Amino acid sequence: MPAIRIGSPESPVLPGTPVPGKPGKYYEAGQFAPSVDELATSTFSEADKAGLISTDLPIFEDGDISPDKVASWNPKDSLPGVVVSSQVDKFSMAVILTAHSMYPKLFDSINLSSIQSGDALEAQGSKSVVGESLITVQTQARNRIFTSTMFIYSRFYQYLATPIVSAIPGRTKGISVSLFAAFKAIGHALFNKMVHEGELELIGRFTNASGWSKNPQEGSRGSYMGKKNMASFFRESDSAVTSEVARYSPIDDFADTFAHYLTHRSYLSAVAPEKLMVMDDINEHYGLV
Repeated sequence: MPAIRIGSPESPVLPGTPVPGKPGKYYEAGQFAPSVDELATSTFSEADKAGLISTDLPIFEDGDISPDKVASWNPKDSLPGVVVSSQVDKFSMAVILTAHSMYPKLFDSINLSSIQSGDALEAQGSKSVVGESLITVQTQARNRIFTSTMFIYSRFYQYLATPIVSAIPGRTKGISVSLFAAFKAIGHALFNKMVHEGELELIGRFTNASGWSKNPQEGSRGSYMGKKNMASFFRESDSAVTSEVARYSPIDDFADTFAHYLTHRSYLSAVAPEKLMVMDDINEHYGLV
């Protein structure tokens, strides 16, 4: 594999990123980028300090991150039955396993089937790879299996150590940006599971609470960052959304709402209380958390 220069889209660090263990030193554009695994110990340590990583991972010794254990850790051993590409970095697995430790029931209904790198997907003939694939979630409905994949860039791993929600009473770990994105991927899969299982009442309640319809006279076409969604869904302009991406489509809206439901329920209650009530019923129906 050719060496990667800092400044390229594939670089795991951006120009100006502090060099771990070297105060006052920063990575510069054009120099050779460190590999993801070279940055493992420092990144895991930062995530641990911020309370964002599961202490159940076999990379700890006497309560601290062990560089030797990080180097020898084989993520495949931590979650039996998961098909994992040999090229997957340990940060991605740490995100998934932390999600599993926080909400173990989540994977009973939504089964993690594989995690593959962009190279592996390209070898399979995929033409839509825009980064690496962090997580491929497989759900089984009554008459078919549906797969949902989230694509990410190689420097996504950095956000393992970036808090989005702090630990609170009743939840021993905080939520990182990476973990939040993983929950959104699971939300996409859950929505499609509901569609293929014919849970039309639950889906209808969510779309009604979110202001989505197929009538162009009742709203504007979904959009995000200036890009229009050409599917025939329209959203009421005054309907509550949890983030900008939720404006794009009912599926993106659901996935973002689901991620907030797991991570920041008080925020969801304040912004969209009707959606919270629907999510409570979906949670009760599937027994997710």
